Amino acid sequence: MVLPTVSSHEETPPFSGRRLRVGLLANTFDDVFGAVAGGHVHFIEVAKRWSDYDLMVFAPELARDVIARELPRAVFVPMPSGQRFLRTRVVRNLYRTVASVRQRRLLRTCDVVIATSHFLPDIVPACFAGKRSIACVQHLLDPPGKRPGSFLANTVSTVFQALSVVLIRRFSGALLVNGMDVADRVGFGNGARIYVMTHGVEHLIDAQRTVAERDVRTVIYLGRLVETKGVDELIKAWALVLQAVPDARLVIAGTGPPKFAEGLRKQTEVLGIERSVEFCGFVTEQEKNERLDQASVFAFPSKEEGWGIVLAEAMAHGLACVTYDLPAYRHVFTSGRRWAALGDVAGFARSIVELLTSDGLRSELSAEALDLSAGFSWERAAAIERRAVEDVAADAARGVLR
Repeated sequence: MVLPTVSSHEETPPFSGRRLRVGLLANTFDDVFGAVAGGHVHFIEVAKRWSDYDLMVFAPELARDVIARELPRAVFVPMPSGQRFLRTRVVRNLYRTVASVRQRRLLRTCDVVIATSHFLPDIVPACFAGKRSIACVQHLLDPPGKRPGSFLANTVSTVFQALSVVLIRRFSGALLVNGMDVADRVGFGNGARIYVMTHGVEHLIDAQRTVAERDVRTVIYLGRLVETKGVDELIKAWALVLQAVPDARLVIAGTGPPKFAEGLRKQTEVLGIERSVEFCGFVTEQEKNERLDQASVFAFPSKEEGWGIVLAEAMAHGLACVTYDLPAYRHVFTSGRRWAALGDVAGFARSIVELLTSDGLRSELSAEALDLSAGFSWERAAAIERRAVEDVAADAARGVLR
């Protein structure tokens, strides 16, 4: 499918009628090794449910096929990405921030503009819409010393984040957050329009599915293979799990930077556990669902999350889950999982062993996970964010500046 496209030279986009015109800034969209990041999954699923709006999606050219498939009625506005010649994400984001100025005219034609992340490439162009913009803050980065990865890159990212927060306070008309603790950290101000988002999942299996139908010795991880997801710590924990459950099997589904992914494979060899670990790489939606239905436990040692869409998906498949104790989980994933303190590899392993060796406990958490996930709805998410759009549009029409 070919999307209608507009350029920065056009003053008026080719919409058929005068409905509310909503711009979606996804300028941080990247090719994440064949997968779409959780934040972009969120905006796509919400936008699917806004059939009565005229949508413009501002995103790098590499997002065109995804948007064409998922949002065929949206107008696609290509943003310069630097993807081909800038390999470092920090530099690429800086380039995208500066280059976004090219689309300022089109951004100003939108009734409401939503920055789908709080990163500079989305926040700076949103400023062109002024108080008609809505900033989406999934979560704020921890200080550089507390994040895995390059200290220098993390420091630069933290500085960029601080600048984004200043711009959000100054220009945004509303704030979408995963929790009020995030809003407090942003310091958006008393009386400001703040909306707490939710997320959704597809409910694909029979709620009566029993643990007995699964491979009770299979544990699965699903997600990107990057440092912040803690996959290396999962492999360390797996070596401990095998001491208690020698016939257990770990499936790692997902892709990441080749060097890091290869390092994970070598790690299993060094630990002598390679025969019990399957790296299945990128999986399609159908393959993902099949893999989740085959396993009995979902292990997700991510070290930072804004919400946890993958965790919600695993629960919707009736999987008992093991995670680290992240603040983002505490008010959302209140059941259906066991957790360990952040970085407690031994504790993480013990939780997996408990679930693999206790049919009763595993069955109990599976039922809890199914029950909890039943409340995760994209329709509800779209309704909350629709209210934000309508409120900001009404404020703009009345000339109200908050």
